[in-house]
Amino acid sequence: MSERMDRVDGVSLVASDIAAGKPVVVLEDAADPAVGSVVCAAGTATAPLIAFTIRHTTGFVQVPLIQAHCDRLNLPPMSGGDHGGPCAGQRVSVDARDGVTTGISASDRARTIRVLADPHATADALARPGHVVPLCVPDGGVLRRPGRCEAAADLAALAGLPPAGVLSDVVSTEDRGELARRDELRAFAGRHDMRLVTVTDLVRYRRRTEARLIRSTEEAVPTQLGTFRAISYDSWPDGSRHVALTMGNLGDGQHVSVWLHHECPAGTVLGTLGCLCRQRLDAGLTAIATKGRGALRYLRRPTDEPDPPLTCPNRKGCQTEPRDGATAALILADLGIPDPLVGRRTVAEEEDTSWPHGIRPHRSTISTWLGSGRRWPRSRAE
Repeated sequence: MSERMDRVDGVSLVASDIAAGKPVVVLEDAADPAVGSVVCAAGTATAPLIAFTIRHTTGFVQVPLIQAHCDRLNLPPMSGGDHGGPCAGQRVSVDARDGVTTGISASDRARTIRVLADPHATADALARPGHVVPLCVPDGGVLRRPGRCEAAADLAALAGLPPAGVLSDVVSTEDRGELARRDELRAFAGRHDMRLVTVTDLVRYRRRTEARLIRSTEEAVPTQLGTFRAISYDSWPDGSRHVALTMGNLGDGQHVSVWLHHECPAGTVLGTLGCLCRQRLDAGLTAIATKGRGALRYLRRPTDEPDPPLTCPNRKGCQTEPRDGATAALILADLGIPDPLVGRRTVAEEEDTSWPHGIRPHRSTISTWLGSGRRWPRSRAE
């Protein structure tokens, strides 16, 4: 078993530690530079645990909560709290209304954090402002936005606790005034006998264990190039509806011409000058029709994102989101194109770091990624 698979399987051990009230280190490995946080479940917060967290971190303790909890507790956004930074969605700071003194001590903050995690607590249980900052994270957690704030709430949920985490960023002991980097975080975890998990490993674990794509409709679409079969897919958690256009018998999926296109109203609908998306879409469909066999996946934007501006979103080259790579691979799996490598890997299928979170699209004959004109790298397993 590969080191990568060991680490993904290790997410369940991390969740066990969270359930037992132990802290872990979450490394946001896709950040530049990589940074990390001490994380625990809000429902198991104790004075010693919060004191340990404060001692070894910035001391700025935040509590990621899902939207439903924020609404129930009437936690309004902090001014500028939805600025889109590493932990966007900050809410007005709070203290527990009962059972605290000044609100700043480790025991007082632990009490406040437990109130935030209590599924039966109401807005009246909290005083505002206070010394603990709640964060509202998107439904779907790291599958929606792969960050350490989302990871904190996800790990609490995986531990069988309310989806409310606690996190504070670890500070460097070598470079005072800076956050700890990757090597320091690993050393810190080892020194304190804490498990370390990366956001990437958590993303991969959830992709492997949770369904994210549902086939919804299927119909024939006659075109000038011939009749394609259009299959629609509803994506969880972002609510997108993606489409696969196929032609011919895909058979065992080997040596199939497979294309990927990202939604671009500017080029595909309006034919905006300087955008090649329409030409690339036509090229993909023409290539499939010429061979009489193939599939094109048309990925759309999440339903809760603002309407795209009338500019091509693909002009800056390869900017595939981590969720896009997994979605594209899951569509291929449903179409019967083998081994999309979502959640399973053989010894021969070595890690390919060129793909977001290690997810490669598939092992069939790869054509062009239509959004960028860049060639997909071939799998080493072919």
